Amino acid sequence: MTPKLSKRALAAQFVDQLEHQPLEGLAAATMQLAADNGYSNQVDSLVQAIEQEIIRRHQTAEIAITTAHELAPAELDQIAAALAKQAGLSHYSYTNQVKPELIGGFEARVGDHVVRDTVQHKLTKLGAIHG
Repeated sequence: MTPKLSKRALAAQFVDQLEHQPLEGLAAATMQLAADNGYSNQVDSLVQAIEQEIIRRHQTAEIAITTAHELAPAELDQIAAALAKQAGLSHYSYTNQVKPELIGGFEARVGDHVVRDTVQHKLTKLGAIHG
């Protein structure tokens, strides 16, 4: 089946409907929407499009920052503010998790957008190129 609408247009339509309906049954409604519009095998990417549409409309999101080492609150504030500005967010909050296996740097998630600036990621890319 050929998709009837683009994922972004479908997400916008779905978010419009969400504003007028209770959240119970959301998973079933999402699955039905995907099936009705030819995205049955792309439910994850449709959910991401819906999440991005909600963020776009409300210009608010939670930023998940994962660092290799503990950072000072001011440093985390700076990273979160830069990411929020880049994403066009007027309101945001952030969480921080420390994962030493990243070796150095940080990675962050804003909606479905991921920024990876870690030593682990760079080494993985280097291995893929020269492996």
